[in-house]
Amino acid sequence: MLLQNLLTGATILAIAIASPIEIGILARDDPKPPDHSVCALNEIPATNNWAIYAPLDAVGLDGKCGNHYLNNLRGRCGVITTWKCWHVNKDGKHIDSHDEPENVEGAVMTFYTSVFCSSNDVMAAMGASAKNDERPDSCSEPPKWMLPP
Repeated sequence: MLLQNLLTGATILAIAIASPIEIGILARDDPKPPDHSVCALNEIPATNNWAIYAPLDAVGLDGKCGNHYLNNLRGRCGVITTWKCWHVNKDGKHIDSHDEPENVEGAVMTFYTSVFCSSNDVMAAMGASAKNDERPDSCSEPPKWMLPP
């Protein structure tokens, strides 16, 4: 009986640790994308979950979504996993930049890093990536429109 209880407890713990934790549990209610870059961090055990937003004048529409951001983030933080990038309109809604390039306001990028990648690293990579050299002053909880679709 003791062994069964230990195995049940270990299974529950393993499921809890392996379950993905959504970024933005403390998401703000900002109504739409701002005209400046945003950095959001969700620290979880053994990894950091990031969401960043860059307005169109910073990210541009040339090439693959956020590719120059990904390259600079890898240079500052090392391994980047589960990279996602999508373009958003003025309401923060996901849009296809090929079908509606005139409606793109910016891009949202989400990814995971090791715990050794700091807010300063991400903000520096954002500044180096931005076509307008813009970088946020801090990283905080993301607005709801910035959460993955």
